[in-house]
Amino acid sequence: MNTPTQHTTDWHEQHAETGFYPPVTYLLIDDLYVDRMQGVHRVLNRPQRLDEPVLQRDRPWEVGTHMWFLPGSSFYDPDEKVFKLYYLAHDPGFRQAHPELRWEHRVAYAVSSDCRHWQKPELGLVPWQGSKANNLIAMPYPAGGAPMENVFKNPLDEGPERRYVALGMERHLKQPGERSVVFPGGPKEHENPLASGLFLYDSPDGLTWTRRPGKQLSSAIVMDGLNIHGFDEDL
Repeated sequence: MNTPTQHTTDWHEQHAETGFYPPVTYLLIDDLYVDRMQGVHRVLNRPQRLDEPVLQRDRPWEVGTHMWFLPGSSFYDPDEKVFKLYYLAHDPGFRQAHPELRWEHRVAYAVSSDCRHWQKPELGLVPWQGSKANNLIAMPYPAGGAPMENVFKNPLDEGPERRYVALGMERHLKQPGERSVVFPGGPKEHENPLASGLFLYDSPDGLTWTRRPGKQLSSAIVMDGLNIHGFDEDL
């Protein structure tokens, strides 16, 4: 079933014109939620640029040329009162171990109380060169892609194994029942060992993840860009 998108004009009619606003925090960057302004004016503060990146490549499994993360891969955890960040550490050794995936990043984890000073805790989950003393999170490997594009705590009570939910693109060796994307000039379906697309992931603690069966979207119709999802109790 398709749920219709709520247009801003509908939102204005339901809330601004009736005087009722849901009890949530609003970001007043424009006049969408504002009926009128009196005795106040909007000020856009200039952001402060720090001299150095707040997250540095300072671990052996980050020895590649870069590391990166997406806007939806960080969030504030009000229960633990920390910011959590999932980023991709460039590790050429991953590509050497799994050349069929054409990928050389592992998902790593960092926490911060102020978004300026970040710690990379030793999680003890994933072996790297014979040691688990690292901040790599446990994914349903081997897989290539950016599975932690969007992470948040599950607001629904779906059991302890689904306290965290994530969305992201991934490619992995085909599982029973999965099919590959066929495109002009590419390999035939039966010749391509990889399945790819947009997948959902669950975790009890935000550190050890499992992939839900089935794709949310095929990679044939998902652009290489941001994939942001959230929760709306009314939808």
